Amino acid sequence: MIVGDVGAAPLRIGKHSVGEVCVLTVEGSLELASYALLRDTMLKQVSEIPRAVVVDIAALRQPTAATLAVFPTVWMRVSEWPGVPILLVEPDPVNRERLRHHGVTRYTPAFPTLDEALDSLDRPPTHRRSVVQLPDSGRVCATARQFVHRTCRRWGCDEHTDEDACAVADALVTNAVRHGRGMPTLRLELRRHRLTIAVHDDGPDFIPPGKPSAVASIGLGLMLVEALSNAWGSTPGLFAGKVVWATLHAPTARDDPTPPRPA
Repeated sequence: MIVGDVGAAPLRIGKHSVGEVCVLTVEGSLELASYALLRDTMLKQVSEIPRAVVVDIAALRQPTAATLAVFPTVWMRVSEWPGVPILLVEPDPVNRERLRHHGVTRYTPAFPTLDEALDSLDRPPTHRRSVVQLPDSGRVCATARQFVHRTCRRWGCDEHTDEDACAVADALVTNAVRHGRGMPTLRLELRRHRLTIAVHDDGPDFIPPGKPSAVASIGLGLMLVEALSNAWGSTPGLFAGKVVWATLHAPTARDDPTPPRPA
């Protein structure tokens, strides 16, 4: 079935299913004029919440680094919800290396064949991510702890990791509410048995205590974060504000193929 065709920059997208997996076959030239067609088609298929979306780009001609960004861009849009994995099929090893060089395979892995892409779905993912926008209410910390607890259980983290993660999230959210601006966003990521708890708010840059320009001593909550985490710190937000984060070791994490749902 033809999903779309752009005349000015010929791009044809076919669709078929393998079980619960949506397979898109892209042929033609991926240019700026056809970028939106591929992006919107992928987003539409993901919105139907298949087990995965596999994009066969074997017949895609001469995409640039800018147009290849369509794949990680879509992944970023859907990674929080519905969390449907996106995989690529590219038989040419030179082109697969090009995808890796441009950072595409960091988010959307590429496989030589469709069968190998489908087989990979039965293996535990290397990266899990779940995000919640916390409410503007007195229960913000309770909501954060509940979200962390449910996510840790879904990802198979052990009880010790679950308890530490809830305590760290509580401290980071409390710090954001007291010293930041706006209602914070809480993000959990699990990659190779490393659990990251990150809280974004719209306040000014966070200066870690001990730095010459620090204006406040470390509070009890952040002392707890320092004690429980392997590492912690702060980075500027993507568009505004800051993200304060901490990492924990999660030695017994397992996979749960159910996509994360909003808290």
